[in-house]
Formats: sequence, structure tokens, C-alpha cells
Amino acid sequence: MDEPQTIKISPKTVEKDRRAFEKYVAKRFSRRIGIIRELSDSQLELTDLFLHHLRLKNWFGYGYSPNQVLYNLLLNQPTMVNSGLLLLRNGYFGSTRLIIRQNFEMLLIAKYAEIDPNLIKRWQSKKEGRDKINDINLTSDVFNKLNQKVKTDKLKEMWALLCSLSHATTFAQQPVINYPKKEASGNWHHTLDLLFMSIQMSLHATNLLHAKAKGFYQGYPRDPYGDYIKINGIKNRIKELTAEYYLENKKEKVNSGKFIGPVIMQYRSKWV
Repeated sequence: MDEPQTIKISPKTVEKDRRAFEKYVAKRFSRRIGIIRELSDSQLELTDLFLHHLRLKNWFGYGYSPNQVLYNLLLNQPTMVNSGLLLLRNGYFGSTRLIIRQNFEMLLIAKYAEIDPNLIKRWQSKKEGRDKINDINLTSDVFNKLNQKVKTDKLKEMWALLCSLSHATTFAQQPVINYPKKEASGNWHHTLDLLFMSIQMSLHATNLLHAKAKGFYQGYPRDPYGDYIKINGIKNRIKELTAEYYLENKKEKVNSGKFIGPVIMQYRSKWV
């Protein structure tokens, strides 16, 4: 039997290491963290505009297919990003992955709810406890049904990875005490990419909201408030930030596109 490694551990050493990682992250990853922050802010601006347009459509009496799961996802997205970045800045990449897993699951359920309105009814169920009605399972309720329509292999692989990083496995461990910064670097790159992936997927979910909001002014493609100009400006900025993120990774010789690109593409693909 292997003997446990002897290390000196105390509240002071834990806090000392945390502060060291906080400084390291601020110095090494500040620009990529800033890009993710700005992407999240841009997504929130779009969500606010599109929800306002939906209220106008409702006021004018023009119908659309509501999706409360999608609304909930987009309105909670800033909280997910803020929580993830707060943890990352303090050196806790392991804890950040738990939040990303929850968000990834919600992203898939919200988009599939566009196809299956019954999923929305189940999600809104006020019945106490978990049963077949209100307990939505990503495998049986989304993946198994999607397999008949589109490719989901990369999405399923990412789901399996996020589960392994969240459950009590050896992959979910985050050494803190005396953990070399050089060794930890890959974990921060990896976690930032996962957070960036979530943002890119949520931006697609925002486009689903945009599709519902079109023709918001009396059913015509009019723009009395100048919102279309604002939307185009925000989306152009999103493209610039996305390109900059990949460029920053390229400088660090990190090929994140190969890792997260196929997952984002399968999420963006047409599911119906």
C-alpha cells in the first residue's frame, strides 16, 4: 500500500497558495478573462433587446412560440459567467468546471425544448420531488431523441468529459498545496476554453431568441428605435472578440479550436 505523501498543510499555507495562484492568473490570463467578460456582457445586451421585442410583439398581438427554459437559460447566463470567473481568478479551476457542466446541460435542454414543447411543461412542473414528469434526463430526453435527427457524438463526448470533471473521480481533483504553476497552466487553459465554449453556445441560444423576436414592430421589418443598428454593432463586436480569443490562445500555442470547435458546431447545427 502506498504511503500518503507528507506535506505541511495549514490554513496559512492554503491561503498563501491561493493568493499565489490569484496573482498568477491575473498576470497570465487577464486578457482572455477580459474577452469572456465582454462576450458575456454583449450576450446580455442582445438578450435584453430581444426580450423587449417579444414584449412588443405580445403587446401588438403577434404570436410566437414561448420557451421558458430558453429564457431562464439566457437570464441566468451572466450569473454563470460571473461565478466561473470569480472562482477562476481565485485559482479554483476545478470548482469552475462544476458550473460549466450545469450550464452545458441547460444549453442542450433549452435548445431541444424548441423542438419538444412537452419538455417545457415538464421543466415548469410544480410537483414536489423527482419523478418521470419533472426529472429531465439529458441522455434519454435529449441525446437519444437527437440521435435520430443529427450528429451528437461531440456533444456527448463533451458531456462525458464534464461529468468526469464534476463527479468524485481522479479527474475532478484540484491540487492546491504546493501545486506547481507550470503544471497548473494546462488546467487553466482547459477551463477557460470550456467557459469560452459555453459563451459561444449561449450566443447561439440568443440567436434562437432573436428568431422569435423578428418582426416585432407591427409584424414589419421596421426599426423605429434603431435597435437593428445596435444589434449589428454588438454582433460585429462579438465576432472580433471571438477571433481575438483564438489569437490569444495561438500565442500560447493552445489549439482550442480543435478541442471545442466541433462541440460548438454540433450545437449550432439545425436540429429539426
